[in-house]
Amino acid sequence: MRIHPAIQAAFTEQRPIYEKLQERVAADLRPLAAKNRWHYEDRIKNLKSLTLKVETGRIKDLSKIEDFFACTIVVKNSSEIETALAQVSEKYRIRYRRPRSSTTTKKPPSTFLFDDLRLYCTLKADPALPRSPQTEKLFEIQIKTFLLHAWSIATHDLTYKTDQISWSKERIAYQLRAMLEHAELSLMEADRLAQSPVIALESTQSTQMQRVMGMMKNHWPPETLPEDLKRGAENILSVINSMNLPIERLEELVTSEKEINGEMPLSETPYGVCLRLLVTHEAPAVQAFLASATGELRLVFDGNREWPDWVPTENSKAAVVIRS
Repeated sequence: MRIHPAIQAAFTEQRPIYEKLQERVAADLRPLAAKNRWHYEDRIKNLKSLTLKVETGRIKDLSKIEDFFACTIVVKNSSEIETALAQVSEKYRIRYRRPRSSTTTKKPPSTFLFDDLRLYCTLKADPALPRSPQTEKLFEIQIKTFLLHAWSIATHDLTYKTDQISWSKERIAYQLRAMLEHAELSLMEADRLAQSPVIALESTQSTQMQRVMGMMKNHWPPETLPEDLKRGAENILSVINSMNLPIERLEELVTSEKEINGEMPLSETPYGVCLRLLVTHEAPAVQAFLASATGELRLVFDGNREWPDWVPTENSKAAVVIRS
C-alpha cells in the first residue's frame, strides 16, 4: 500500500508522543478498571490504518488526529457506563463526545450500527509542571459493555476490516448486535421485568433459598457473611435437605443460639454454626445421613473442635474434616 509522504512524516513525528501518552493513560486507567472489575485495552493506530482514515476526508489537520491513540474501558453492563464516564471526567478533560447525547439519537429504530460511547479527551495540565507535547494531544476513550465488546471482537472481520463484502454476513452480525442490545436491556431492567406475570414465578428451591438467606442476614452482622451469600445459603440448604429437616427447625435453633449468646460466634462461619447446632440438637438426622451418604454431598467438620464420638475424624464419603 502506497503511503503519502506527508502522512508518513506525520506518523513518524507523532508516534513517539502518542506512545508516551499511551503509557500515561494506561497507568491511570488500567488500575481503575481492575478496581471496578472492568477491562481495559488500548492501541496506537498503525500507518496503513491512519492512511485509510485520512482518505475518508474527515481529517483536516494531520497533527490533530482524534484517535491516533485510543483505549477502551469495558464495564459489566449499561448501568455502569455513567459511573465510568464520571471517573474518566475526574482524570481527563473531555473535549467532546459521540454520540453527543445519551438521551437522543439520529438512528432509525431499525438500525443497529456501532454507536458505543466515545470520549475525546486531553490530559489535564498540571500548572506546577512544564507543558509537554502529550498534554496537547487528543485521544479517544470508548466505554462499552462486555456483551457489546464481545460482539465487536467476534464480528470484527465481518463488519469492519475485511476484503470481502457479504450483505448476508453483515446482516447476521447486526442481527446479533440487536439481540445483545436486547440482552443489555433485560439485564438493566431485570428487577422490573421480574415482576412481569409471564415470569413472576417461584419454585420450592428459590423459596427455600430466600428463607436461608433471610435467616443469615437476620442473625449475622453483614461483615461476617460471605460475599457470595447465595453460595453460602446453598451449602446450608443442601445439608438441611439431605437430612429431611424443615428450614423452620434450623431457624428455631439459630434463633435460640443468638438469644442465649447475644450474638453469633465470630470463630465459626454460618455453615459451621448450623452444622454444630444440628449435631447437638438433631443427632439422629445427622447420624442417618452419615450412615447413608453416597459421596454426592459431604459434611464439612472443623477438626479443631471437639465433636461427639460418632462424628468422623477423617475424610470419608460422608465427611470432610479440616484441621489447621
